[in-house]
Amino acid sequence: MKIDRENGKVSIEEDYVTLKDKARSKFDLLWLKGLDGKPVPSKFDWVTFHQWFENYAAFLKSEGFAVRMINATEGGAYIEGMEHTALAEVIEKYVKNEIRLEDIIAQAVAKRTSPDLPLIALSIDEMHKGLKEIGRIADAINREVSQLKKELGREGGTLEAGRKAARVKRLEEELFKAAESSPFIWETLMASICELKEYLRGDADAGSKGIEKDIEAIQTAYGKLAKGCAKFLPVLTRAVASLKPATAAGPAIQTAI
Repeated sequence: MKIDRENGKVSIEEDYVTLKDKARSKFDLLWLKGLDGKPVPSKFDWVTFHQWFENYAAFLKSEGFAVRMINATEGGAYIEGMEHTALAEVIEKYVKNEIRLEDIIAQAVAKRTSPDLPLIALSIDEMHKGLKEIGRIADAINREVSQLKKELGREGGTLEAGRKAARVKRLEEELFKAAESSPFIWETLMASICELKEYLRGDADAGSKGIEKDIEAIQTAYGKLAKGCAKFLPVLTRAVASLKPATAAGPAIQTAI
């Protein structure tokens, strides 16, 4: 893995026995709070995992579960809601007996229950509905921002532009609430919004040109989000369609899945 801080990119080269050639990919560089308080480099799907861990830790605490969650990293990201201890200390303190991984896997397989396919289909269907709503709101934000841009170009349009800006803020709040029903879309959401926040944190140009650049950055961010929703929607449609016939096909289909 190579980190290009100057250009804000992460390059990953993967070498698997199943690949004839090495797989290469490049991602936007994002930053998380590190154990020492300094930022550590990451990329959008890893940021999504990090957010999931923090949300899950908060959920366990709110429900009163007596579960200890330890982040045994030697120098990675700080995860809110977890204990932070070096891996060597965790092994010394908690690993007292030899563990037979094969036995643990065999026990888990023996206790495994068949998946509830109707419930899975229902869950994906709900995510599909949520995703449509997210896409609708992202499109609405872009329309409002386009109108905002026009108002700023008119004489005396400042008041109406203020109303449009307030409308954009309300739509953003609706969007994040809707995203709760489609957790996987956070990957696309985090990628676009983090990029937008990084831009807005920078030193923007003063005057109308600076405002126009800000507006264009917002349009780019929510345009990417809308495209992401459009990309995932047909995938969810196919997933639900494939699961519903399977629920009537019996255990053979369940085993295959």
